[in-house]
Amino acid sequence: MIPIPKRTKDLTGEKFNRLTVLGLDHLKEMKRGHRFLWLCGCDCGNTALVASDKLKSSHTKSCGCLKKEFLKNNPLRLTHGESAGGKLSTEYWRWFSMKARCYNPHNKSYPAYGGRGITVCNRWINDFAAFLADMGRCPPKYMLDRIDVNGNYEPGNCRWASFSESVMNKRPRGIQVPIGGKTQCILEWAKELGISYGTALRRHKKGKPLVRQKKK
Repeated sequence: MIPIPKRTKDLTGEKFNRLTVLGLDHLKEMKRGHRFLWLCGCDCGNTALVASDKLKSSHTKSCGCLKKEFLKNNPLRLTHGESAGGKLSTEYWRWFSMKARCYNPHNKSYPAYGGRGITVCNRWINDFAAFLADMGRCPPKYMLDRIDVNGNYEPGNCRWASFSESVMNKRPRGIQVPIGGKTQCILEWAKELGISYGTALRRHKKGKPLVRQKKK
């Protein structure tokens, strides 16, 4: 364990899902500052090193035992062969995440999906095999996208789409930003300005120009 730096919130003793923070283990050098890695004790008895943001966002909920339990109890491992080496297939995770967005109020994306009435069709809701038969395999780095963003998850309204295609199809066609008399979505601006979409989006959310202004 190392001392907690000044102006840093001490997470020691706090519990995040199955993890209880035991103390700050070390700081990981990053391109911009440091990343805090906390030693956590899991309810199962194991320990894990987890970054602050992963704990607070619930991205990491256990030492890994939660996923192992899920895989062990998941009937799909035997019925559809969608698990290899303890890892579920991309198509299964896309199907699982689709349902979580629509029916789990605790899912961070629920307000934009289930919260506004988006549902999954009866053919897919409890039948992964039917979903896979209709959609086919997912191309590498593609995601599940609804053609009509106000429509439901169902055959005819879903496709495998690239990141760019999916972002361009969001309500309303991505976040529209005016610059110099021209208005287009953040993804289009990012491509035109030669910056990453993530950087452009973060700067927009903070109310900053998409590109830093040069000091005079």
